[in-house]
Amino acid sequence: GGKLEDLSKGLAGKVLAKGPFSASFNVTGEGLSPPGLVAGLSGEGALSLEPGVVQAMSKEPLQRVAVEAAKTKKLKDKEQITAITRALRDGMTKGTYKYGAVAIPFDIKNGTLKLKPATLLSKGTATTINGYIELASLRLDSEWEMRLDGNADLPPVSLVFAGPLNNAGTISPAVDTEGVETFLTMRRMQEDVE
Repeated sequence: GGKLEDLSKGLAGKVLAKGPFSASFNVTGEGLSPPGLVAGLSGEGALSLEPGVVQAMSKEPLQRVAVEAAKTKKLKDKEQITAITRALRDGMTKGTYKYGAVAIPFDIKNGTLKLKPATLLSKGTATTINGYIELASLRLDSEWEMRLDGNADLPPVSLVFAGPLNNAGTISPAVDTEGVETFLTMRRMQEDVE
């Protein structure tokens, strides 16, 4: 019965997501101190999210790239492709990403929580999440792969979030657009051949 806005504000000092959530888990472990106990935890559980919003993540830049790529004879040179992918990288971390209800299962082994792949669905977009959290140090390492529904040609864009959860407000994602850049380059070469 928690709220993501309260949880993220408590961890990061600012709201990173909004929406209701609940968690259920079953863990076992033993240790001589709280850190020792946490480092030895094992078990499993699930994080259940009701419809909500992720802050500082947007699908609109990827949708714009799909529209640009669909236009024939639009891609003129490498500089234009570089500008498109730069705008994509810059825009992916601005705006909001609305998602529907989802359950994210996880396993805990030796004090490390591993998220099983789960997908946040948004209208026209799907974002698959994989990741790890070291419970003793509260260190996050996760990859969010966003792809457009109904557009198998355009490769997904990956956002990597890595850093300390107890200072999550300082984590800035690395955005990988290499697949999109290669796709646009191939599209331009096809147009040149034609």
